[in-house]
Order: sequence, then structure tokens, then C-alpha cells
Amino acid sequence: MLKGYKEEQLRGMGFLFIIEELDPKTPYGRDRKKEIKMFLPHEKSALFLQFSLQERMLTFFRKNPSLFREIEESLKRIKEIRGILQKILKREGKLSDIDLFGIKNYAIDVEKLKSLLDTSDFPFGLGADREILKLENGLLGDKLAEGIGSEDRGFADRGLEDMSSIIKILNPEEIVSRSFYVYDTYSSALKEIRQDKKEIEKRIDNLGKRQNQQNHMDSIENEQDKDGFIQREDVDQLLTQRAQIVSLEKVQEDKIREELSTILSNYTDILERNIAYIGALDFLMAKTILAHRFGGRKPIFIEKDDSGHKC
Repeated sequence: MLKGYKEEQLRGMGFLFIIEELDPKTPYGRDRKKEIKMFLPHEKSALFLQFSLQERMLTFFRKNPSLFREIEESLKRIKEIRGILQKILKREGKLSDIDLFGIKNYAIDVEKLKSLLDTSDFPFGLGADREILKLENGLLGDKLAEGIGSEDRGFADRGLEDMSSIIKILNPEEIVSRSFYVYDTYSSALKEIRQDKKEIEKRIDNLGKRQNQQNHMDSIENEQDKDGFIQREDVDQLLTQRAQIVSLEKVQEDKIREELSTILSNYTDILERNIAYIGALDFLMAKTILAHRFGGRKPIFIEKDDSGHKC
């Protein structure tokens, strides 16, 4: 809700109708929608930039409707990870497999979106905001571009940052899958422990099959070990060994999770910047759909000096 306005006023001027019709596809775009605010007089540069970005996005949509929809579908797949990001930033212990799964899938989906944008004629990229202002606002654009502070800049000031390093960290094997698993590749010690566990489980399975055969031999008593059949103590011993190995496996897995959490802490800036970019992109695209529906156009601004004359 806009500060300084009552709900009846906002509904009367049509503001609430427009807000209700906006349909961002990501949690980051929906938060942009919730945080919408009026531009203040000293934020003219930021206002002009938003109108210029909106006009450029609308032109892109009308020229490339299929690609625009493909980008929308890509945005729909991007999930919320800010809770996980806060765990990393606050050093709240090791991330769980569910957390690591969430970061991995976020990175995969963002990388796919980045590839889609990079291989198309998407009209936004590094430093684009200043160039847009200069190109689309004439001489006034030079003055406006100088007035843009870092807090005012839209997503067009940069592109999506590369996620391949994060994907590689969470998927060290050649084939990329969406599932997360503490891979043997992470640790030779873990690999050896799992091999030992697999061998013991194989022996337990074989003994179990032989035990079933023994149970069908009514002529042989249970405590005997005749013709290669087994005693119950053999299985119990193997089960004890397996429990010890599973405990060692868990220690190694937890150690790797802690290491992965520490490594990912080096990527929080990239993750946060991409979240901001995606939120701005998503919200701008949602506004573009409405602008197209209602025939919206960029307003013409006329600069006047203190005496009221046009500049």
C-alpha cells in the first residue's frame, strides 16, 4: 500500500486495479510489486529511466512475443532461496541436503535463463541504463544519466551473473542432474567408506538368502552350520559392522556439507545480485503485459527553467 493514501483513494484512482492485474512470475517479482512506491521530485532520473526501460521492453515484446513468453516460462521455474541465503550469511551451521538441492536448482534455472537472454536480442545488458537514457531522451539524457545513483539503477545496469561455478560445486560429476547427493567425488575417504558399506551389505544379503534356504531344511537344526549354512551370530556381527560404517559415513557427509556451506558463502553477493536482477526483470515484464493490454505509452516530459520557460 502506498504511504499517505487511503485504500478508497487508491481504488478510486484505479491504482489498486492495476496492482491487482500485475502478475509477476517469481517470488522476487512479487515482492517488487508489494514494495511499489511513488517517485519523489528528486528521483526524476530514476523515473525517466523506468519509463525508458518500460518502453524498450514493450518494443521487445511486440517484436518477439514468442521469445518474451519463453522468458516468462523460464522465470516461473525460479524458486525462492532467500531463506537459504540468510542461513549462509548468518553462518547458521551446515546447510541441509534440501537447502543444497534448492540452491542447485536455482543455479540451474538461472543459468538457463541467462543462456536464453544471452543468445537472443534481449535489449538490456551491462551499463545499458545510462545508454538508454541518452539515446531515448536526447540532450536531456546526458544530464539524467549523470543523476542516477547506484540505488536508483534498474536491472538493465547489468546482466545475470554466471551460475556455472555454483552448479559445478553442487554437481561435481559430468552429467548434471537436478537432484542433490553428497557425491563420492567430494572425498576419497567417503568413497572408501561407501565401498566398505556396499561390500558388507552384499554379504548380509547373501547370508540372508542362505538363511532362507536353511529355514526350509527341516532336518537341520538352526544352530548348525552344515554344508555352508550360517549361524545367526554371523548376521548380527555384520549388522554391527554396517552400523559402525554408517556412522562414519554420516560424519564424512556432514563434514562435506559444512565445507559446501563455507564455499557457497563466497557466492552470496552473486546470488543476491541475481535475485535483484530477476525481481526487477520479472516486475518490468509484468508491467509490460499490462502496458500492452491497455495501450500504454511513454509520456513526454518537458523541462522548464525557474521562470517557467521550456529548456
